[in-house]
Amino acid sequence: MRRTLRSAVTAGRIPPRDSWLTGHLDDPAPARPRCAAPLYRSRVIGRGTVWCPRCQPDD
Repeated sequence: MRRTLRSAVTAGRIPPRDSWLTGHLDDPAPARPRCAAPLYRSRVIGRGTVWCPRCQPDD
């Protein structure tokens, strides 16, 4: 956790990692690493958010 926080502070953002969503956010067609479903982007209360509709269904 400390190493991740140090990397984030140095980079000024959450570090991109291939196994995390942050590693795929800038891809032309981002997909979730775990299930390969396409990621959806939206704004929620003025902030950008990304989610997987397969793993986080709208109930």
